Amino acid sequence: MEVKLQFIPAPVRGQEIIVLLATAGMRDGPSSPLAQLVREFEPYWRGSNPTPIICAGEGSFRTILRSGCLLDYPEFHWLPPGFRGSLVYASDLVITHSVPEPGIFCEKDACTEDDYPVRVFYLIDPADPTSIYPETVALKRDCVVAGKTFLATRRGVSEWLTLQWYRLYNGDPPTRQPRWCLTTSDISAVRSKLPSARITEPSIALVAHDKKKSHLLEFAQRHFDYLKKEYAMRYATGTTGSLLNGIMPDREVTKDPEELDRLKQLTACLARKIGQGQSWVESQPSGPRGGDVQIARRILDRQCGKVLFFEDPHYAREHEADIQLLERTSRITDLGVLCIHDRRSAETWASNWEVCIDKDCHAPMTLVEAYRQLFDVELIIAKGRPDATAVEEEAWRSILRAAGHYVQGLISSLVRRRRREPDVVRIGVTWGLAIRELIDEFRRIAEILTAADERISQDLCRIYSPLKDRMEEAGQWPLGLTEQLSAPQFLKPGNVLAVPVVGIMGATNPRVEANRNADYLVEMLGGATRHLSESAFQERLDSEIETSLEFEWDALDVVIYTCECAKPRLGSKVFAEIPDDLWQRVKDSVGEIGGMYLREDGREYDCGSFVRRGISHAAVRAVARRGGAVLVAGAQERRLRPALAALRGKLVSTLVTDLDFAWKLFDTQVRR
Repeated sequence: MEVKLQFIPAPVRGQEIIVLLATAGMRDGPSSPLAQLVREFEPYWRGSNPTPIICAGEGSFRTILRSGCLLDYPEFHWLPPGFRGSLVYASDLVITHSVPEPGIFCEKDACTEDDYPVRVFYLIDPADPTSIYPETVALKRDCVVAGKTFLATRRGVSEWLTLQWYRLYNGDPPTRQPRWCLTTSDISAVRSKLPSARITEPSIALVAHDKKKSHLLEFAQRHFDYLKKEYAMRYATGTTGSLLNGIMPDREVTKDPEELDRLKQLTACLARKIGQGQSWVESQPSGPRGGDVQIARRILDRQCGKVLFFEDPHYAREHEADIQLLERTSRITDLGVLCIHDRRSAETWASNWEVCIDKDCHAPMTLVEAYRQLFDVELIIAKGRPDATAVEEEAWRSILRAAGHYVQGLISSLVRRRRREPDVVRIGVTWGLAIRELIDEFRRIAEILTAADERISQDLCRIYSPLKDRMEEAGQWPLGLTEQLSAPQFLKPGNVLAVPVVGIMGATNPRVEANRNADYLVEMLGGATRHLSESAFQERLDSEIETSLEFEWDALDVVIYTCECAKPRLGSKVFAEIPDDLWQRVKDSVGEIGGMYLREDGREYDCGSFVRRGISHAAVRAVARRGGAVLVAGAQERRLRPALAALRGKLVSTLVTDLDFAWKLFDTQVRR
C-alpha cells in the first residue's frame, strides 16, 4: 500500500508556498540570519492575502518558534530533520507544483506559475559541508528546472521580499499604521546620513548557458532601460557578452536554425538600443576559459553585487568546477550577493524593481534595514498593538515578551557553543524593576513553548498515523521533535555566570538591585553569580580601588539594560534618590543606562567628584561589537533621548521596542 506523508496542506490557487531552510550556522539562535529574516518579514507575510504557506526544516522550525516568531501563524508547518529527508520533501514540493517552461505545449486548463508559486529560501554557509550534499544540489536544480525561486543568501532573500512587500502596495509603502517600510523621502533621509563610502554603485553580472542565451537576451531587451539606468556596470562572460553587446560571435552558438534566427533577431534589436559602436556590458572570457572565475573575483572585491545566471541543468558542463566556484562565492555571508538562477524568478524580480522605480523609489527599505544602516543594530519590534493607540502597559508587556524570547534564545545558543571550549557564558544585568520583569518573562515563554510542543505532537500523530503500526514494531513510536521546543537544555541551559554591571543604587525594594537581578537570572537559567557590594556612586578618592568584577565586565558575552531620563529619584515603584551633589552634575544629561549617564552623542557624562562603580563605557561598546548588548526600550516618550544617545554611542547591538517608539527614534535621528 502506498503511503504519502502530508506535511503541509494543499494550497489554494494564488497561495504562495515558502520553504525556509538554513544550514546549522545560519540558524543558530535568535541572532542568526534566519531568525533576523523571519522577524523582519513576518508582518509582510501576515498582511498578504492569501497568507502564504510557510514550511521549514525541523532545525529552522525550532529556531523560528523559539525566537518568538510565527508562534500563532496559522500556515506554519514543519518538515522532518535533514537526516530524515527535509530537502527531499522540499524538492517534492517544488516538483509537485511545477508548470511547463514557456513555449512548451501544455493543456488548455493548465495552471500558470502565478497559480502556485513556490519560493525556496535556503540560507547556505558555503563553509558548511552540507552545502555540497547531493540533496542540496538537487533541490537547487529542481527549482531551476521548474522555474521556482531559489535564493541562498539572507541579503538576497531580503531584497526579494522587500520588493514583494512594496509591490503589494504598488510601489508605495502603506500609509496607514502600522507602517513597516520607508517612503521615498524616508529613504533619501537615511542615505543622506550615511558616509559616502557606504553608498556603492550597483553592478550586475549576466550569465547564461547556450540553450538559455535567447532567454537572457529576451530578458535584457524587455528590461533594458532598468538594467541600463540602475547598474553602473554590467558584466557578462564570453559569447553571452558579445550577444548582449549586439554582436553575433564567430563561433557556432547553436545548431538549431530556428534558435539561431531568434538569436540574430534579438541581437540586432539590442544593437539598435545600444547604439552604433557602443558596448553595453563589459565582456569577460567565456566560462570554460575562466569567465566565471573573473566574475567571482569581482564579487569578492565588492565590484559585483548581483548575478543573473540562467542555467541549463539538462547537460553536463566541462567547467562545472568554475560554475560551482561562482555559485559558492556568491553565498559568502558578509558579501550579501543576490544570485538568481532561472528566467521566471528574474522576470518577477526585475518587474518588482520597475514598479518601485516608477514611484521614484530606487532603494526600497524596511524599517529594520534602516536601523541596520543608520545605527548598525538589529531592531526587534514587539508584536501585539505596536502603534500609538496601544495602552502603555500593554505595549510594555509585548516588548518584554519579545525581549524575553530574544535574550533566552541568545543565552542558550551561547551556552551550547561555549560548552565545547569549555567556559561559562557571562551575562551582565543592571538594576531596576524592568530587568526583573524581563527575567520573569522566561516563565511565560516556557508555557508558550510547552503548549507549542503539544500541538506539534498532535500533528506528528496525524501525519504519521498511516505508518504508526509499522513504526511501533520498529521501536520508533511515540514520535516527537528531535529536540522539543521546551527542552530543559534550552529553558535552563546552566553554564551561566551572571554579574551585576552597576553597584547598589539605594532602591527601597532591594529585590531590584543588580545583585538580586543577577541571582534571579541564575535561578531561572542555572549557573552561578558574582556580587558587587559597593554603592553605584562614591566620592572620588585619591587612590581608587579597582573593583573585583573588572575582568568579568571586560569578558561579558551579553549585557541587558534599559534606559531612563535624568531625574533626581530613579524609579516610581522602587525609590532610589541620587545624591544632591551628583544630581547637580548630571541633571543636564539625556538620561542613564544602568547607572551610566549619557550625553546626546552617546559619550558618558562627567560625574565630577563622583566615581561610578560599574561596567565602563568602553566595555559596553566592546560587548555591542560582539553582538551582545541588548537595550530594552519602553514606549514612554521620556525614554526617547537616552535610547537615541545609546544608539549614537554604539552601546547597542540589539534594540527591542515597539513600532511607534522605533519610528520616533528614526524620525528624531534623520530629521535633526
